[in-house]
Amino acid sequence: MTENKEKILELKKVRQYFSSGFGKRRVVVKAVHNISFDIYKGEVFGLVGESGCGKTTTGRAIIKLYNITDGDIYFKGHRISSGNRGKNLEIRRLKKEIDEKKQEINNLISELKGEEKKFDSEWVGKEIIEAEQELKDFIEEKNARINELLREKKISKRINRRNPGIMTSMQMIFQDPIDSLNPRMTVKEIVSEGLIINGIRDKKFIDKEVNRVLELVGLLPDHANRYPHEFSGGQRQRIGIARALIVNPELIIADEPISALDVSIQAQIINLLNDLRKNFDLTILFIAHNLSVVKFFCDRIAVMYYGRIVEIATSDELFKHPLHPYTKSLLSAVPLPDPDYEKTRQRISYNPSLRKFTADKPKMVEIYPGHFVYASQNEVKSYRKELNLE
Repeated sequence: MTENKEKILELKKVRQYFSSGFGKRRVVVKAVHNISFDIYKGEVFGLVGESGCGKTTTGRAIIKLYNITDGDIYFKGHRISSGNRGKNLEIRRLKKEIDEKKQEINNLISELKGEEKKFDSEWVGKEIIEAEQELKDFIEEKNARINELLREKKISKRINRRNPGIMTSMQMIFQDPIDSLNPRMTVKEIVSEGLIINGIRDKKFIDKEVNRVLELVGLLPDHANRYPHEFSGGQRQRIGIARALIVNPELIIADEPISALDVSIQAQIINLLNDLRKNFDLTILFIAHNLSVVKFFCDRIAVMYYGRIVEIATSDELFKHPLHPYTKSLLSAVPLPDPDYEKTRQRISYNPSLRKFTADKPKMVEIYPGHFVYASQNEVKSYRKELNLE
């Protein structure tokens, strides 16, 4: 499905860590740990998982509300974020290797000098020269790599500064339709803020664009002069969508845009996003809890658990053939409007402590085209057997 599509967003081994405290009391929280996935132009990519698994943090890292700890994020082929943790660790390791090599060579030279009386002094001199040359070559090689990493760090710092030309094509719809809108600003001021930040000062053009996007999301031009508290939850979320649309983005990160709304309003917002996606060729990263909505709305789904992506597949495939134990547990919790089914529905509990790994470390593996799962080699074999692929 994705072979001939343009890749619009790419995450490579992205990590987002938060720390608090100092010294022995310093605590590091691995909110997002080593995740990689691609999003293709025109698709809706779902990101699901329980509360606190890192979904919102991932969205905020993509749009650069956070500077990522490690890894790289590419948007339309341009690297927009780059983390330095891995580079810092490698520089530290290389410096340690240099110190250890110096100690090793110095010990060797000391031994040779101590044995100089027993052996031919000319031979000892040659051995010392060779040892010193070996150390010199080793240090040059390691320093070359260190300098390369330092250059990469400088580039990363430059990349991590905001680039309006690229970032304007990416917008976010926030989860809370109340707190995400400034109560002291009118709807017109809220929605037009993106245009003003990008240097547009023509008031007639701004008024025209605000009215255009308000109508697109099902609001009236008269609403432009009102304040957020005068609207219902669904209308406030429409204002948030209008704010995202006014700069004509190519990618929208929808962070649980319907979780705070009533069921009937949820359907309206999903239908609105669907229409906007088709009419404007939008690409959407849809973060959600409601798996029934995700199944209906998304083309592909990634399941997230404790900061890791554990499974990626198309929507139909994931619901038909879930492989990872956590995915099975998540899907077993989805209620259906069928009393007879609900009486017999079996919940599957997930206990990560039962999955013990030694030398066989898990990694993302493509079980078959388009279906990836985070598993060890033994688990991959069992999954292939389960799907009659072996």
